[in-house]
Amino acid sequence: MKKVILFSVCLILGYSCENILTEPVTLITGEPESITTNSVTVSIEANNINAVNRMGIVYSKTSEFEPSNEAVTLNISKNEKVTISGLESGVMYYYKAFASDRNDNIVYGNTATFTTEKMSRVYSVAFKYTHHMYGGDRFYDDVKIINLFVFDENNLFYTKMAEISPYERNYNIPLDLPMGKYHIIAWGNVFNNGFLSFTPLFENFQKGVTTLQQARFALQRDVNNVSSYDLEKIFYGETIVEIPSTVNRIDTISLKNNTKNIRVVLHWDHTGAPPLLYGQSYADFYNEIDVNLLGHNAVYYFDDTPAPNDVFYAPYAIDRTGEILRSSVWDNAMRIFYYSDIIEADMDSIVFDFKVLRLIPSNPLIMTVMQHSVGETINLLAPIGSPELKDPTFGIDIVGSFTDSNGFSKYQRDILNVLDAPTLQSNFDKYDNYRVDVYLKYKK
Repeated sequence: MKKVILFSVCLILGYSCENILTEPVTLITGEPESITTNSVTVSIEANNINAVNRMGIVYSKTSEFEPSNEAVTLNISKNEKVTISGLESGVMYYYKAFASDRNDNIVYGNTATFTTEKMSRVYSVAFKYTHHMYGGDRFYDDVKIINLFVFDENNLFYTKMAEISPYERNYNIPLDLPMGKYHIIAWGNVFNNGFLSFTPLFENFQKGVTTLQQARFALQRDVNNVSSYDLEKIFYGETIVEIPSTVNRIDTISLKNNTKNIRVVLHWDHTGAPPLLYGQSYADFYNEIDVNLLGHNAVYYFDDTPAPNDVFYAPYAIDRTGEILRSSVWDNAMRIFYYSDIIEADMDSIVFDFKVLRLIPSNPLIMTVMQHSVGETINLLAPIGSPELKDPTFGIDIVGSFTDSNGFSKYQRDILNVLDAPTLQSNFDKYDNYRVDVYLKYKK
């Protein structure tokens, strides 16, 4: 199809009409040639080029040419070729020839289309879970479902995908992403974990709308803000990548476990204590003691930073019989990072097992040891110095300082300061199991 427009200007008193379109100009938009992933060459056929000042191709992703770009020829002749570069791969473009004179009178040729080649590249993401205390890569054993979230360089959501085990060896996820910079986030075992809730909901992530800062998950709690769940392992990893026009590579995301096991062992040294205390048996005394942990990590952003939100962790398992410590299954099989095998003949023990989210040195985890009843037995809760407390001021002479306003015995401490562990974040991420021993002594 040909587009013909007549430009005419009168000659007045010797005024020159040079380079003014005074005759019909016809432009034919040629077929695309040499199409690549980011460029194309297009021919232009024109007549009456004497008055043409500029000539080239206008192109756009829309048929209305809004917005549009121009590629201009350096030479002007009846047959020209224009190369357009900087295009996106796998995209259809509309284009047409144009010509104008020095007064910007313009004529267009017919509209045509071309589609750039889809980029023949492979960019994939693989995974490993080696930052732990067991040895080897446990990705294939421990990660049951993997979820990928891709955000662009403006931290806007781009795409997501999920894969469920079993995975083949050398498993990876190919990603079809255009050129650009991306923040790729991987979460493992989160969407099959009934103890977590998500904002926004998984299906409500909107491309180009949902931000990285808006995406988060929360640990479900009861009306009293308590979590007593036996949490499954939750994994996190990320990578920031800039994808060029051509790439053929695999990036590996290293995962870490964000769920930690904490065992609190209360040892009661009842040396000198009567067998029965005011009609109570030792078992009654054990049943009066409770332990909880106050954390500030109930909500996490998608970049694995906590959004300060309190949670009371209650134990998911309690053993008041001593059977757990006598068998020592947890300690030996789980290879705890801190271990204190101080079980003496004149001591009885109570074991409280917790599952908590990621431990961060700057984010306190407050342990509270509480005795329910009031009266003479209040003096039984008197921590004495022990290796993990590292504080000689804790002794039987300060028992009154651990009594709350209701007359209940209470002992509080940030256990991240008493764990016999390095304070580096990488070490807290590496080790899954921690033990704290607290010693109680009878006070007459």
